[in-house]
Amino acid sequence: RIFFNDPIVIILTCLAVFAVFASMRTFRSPWLNSRSAHNGHLLQCLLRLFTNLAVLLLIYSSKGHKELRFLHDWIVLLLVTNAIGLYLAAAFISAHSGPLKRAILYAAIAVFALSTLIRFPRAHNGSNRIWAWQRSRHASEVNQCLDWVGRQHEKHKPTGVFIDHNIYGVAGHSVLHQANVDIIAPLNSEFREWDKAAKRQHHVPFVLSGNAYTMVNTFHDCSFVCTIPEGAARLVRHLLLNQRYNYLVMPSERALNQTGYNKVKECGEMVVLRRTKDKKQNNKLIELGTKSILGRNAAALEREGEMLVMAGKADQAIEVLEAAVQLDRTLNRAKRLLQFAAYMIKTGKFPEQ
Repeated sequence: RIFFNDPIVIILTCLAVFAVFASMRTFRSPWLNSRSAHNGHLLQCLLRLFTNLAVLLLIYSSKGHKELRFLHDWIVLLLVTNAIGLYLAAAFISAHSGPLKRAILYAAIAVFALSTLIRFPRAHNGSNRIWAWQRSRHASEVNQCLDWVGRQHEKHKPTGVFIDHNIYGVAGHSVLHQANVDIIAPLNSEFREWDKAAKRQHHVPFVLSGNAYTMVNTFHDCSFVCTIPEGAARLVRHLLLNQRYNYLVMPSERALNQTGYNKVKECGEMVVLRRTKDKKQNNKLIELGTKSILGRNAAALEREGEMLVMAGKADQAIEVLEAAVQLDRTLNRAKRLLQFAAYMIKTGKFPEQ
C-alpha cells in the first residue's frame, strides 16, 4: 500500500507502459532502425520484464498471507523495468520533437531524478522505518552496524559477531559480506550460535550443469543455545571465554562498560563494541569468564538443562544440570535429565523413555 501510493512509482509505471505500446508501433520506424542494435535489444528486454512482472505478481497475489516484504525483489525488478521504460520513452519523444521540447524533456528528467534522490528511504534520517515492523524498528540500525563490521579487514577482520537483536529482523551473513563468521543472536526467547560446526551441506536443485552444493546455516542446527533469562550468565561466560567473538552489536543502554571492549561504531540506538587485542585485558576477560558461575537459581538451571536435552545439546545440558544439582540436591528431575544426557552422549540417541 505504501509503495503504490507513491506518485513517482505510478508515473514511472505509466511511462514504462507507454514505452511498451510505443515499441509495438515503432519496430519498423526510422528511430528504431537507426539504433537497432541498442534500442531493439532494450525493447525486447522491456517486454520480457513486463511478462516476468505479471507472472510474479500473479504468483504473489495467489498467496493468502500478504506482506510488503514478500514483494521486495519484485519491487526492484519493477524499478529496473521503469528505468528502461523511462529511457525508451525519452528517446522516442526526443526523436519526434524539436529542440524546445527536448529541453523540457531533459529538465523534467532532471527534476524526476532529483525528487527520487530526495524521497528515497534512508537509514540515517529514519525514513526507511516505514519498510520495517514497528517492533523491529532497530533492524536497519543493526544492519548498518553489521555492514560496517563486515567491511573491517586485516587486523580488525571479524571472526565472530554477537547480535543483540532477533535474527529474524536482520540479514546476518548477507550484510556482513562474510559467510565464515560465527554468529550468536536471539531466536525468539533463545540465543543460538551458528558457527562453522553448525554449517550443513545442501544440494542445490534446478541446476542445469552437474550437481551443485552449498554450505548453509539453518535455525535448527546450532552449536550453542541458551534461554533468556535462565541462561544469561552462561551466555556472558561463553562470550568472555571465546576470543573469536571480537564484535558485539547491541543497544547502547545495554552495552558492556568494562575492560576489554571499546565502542567503535554507533548507529542510532545501536552500538558496535570491539574486543581489545591487548593481551593483559584479554586475560582479564578470560579470568572473569572462568570464575563466573552459571547461576544461583537451581530451578532456572534445571529448566535450562531440560531445554538443552530436548535440543540435543547433551554436553551443555550436563554442565548446567550439574550446577543445578550442586545448588539443590533434592532436584530429582535434574538427576534424571543428567542420566538422559549421559545416555545421549554414549549412544548418540535420545532416550525412548
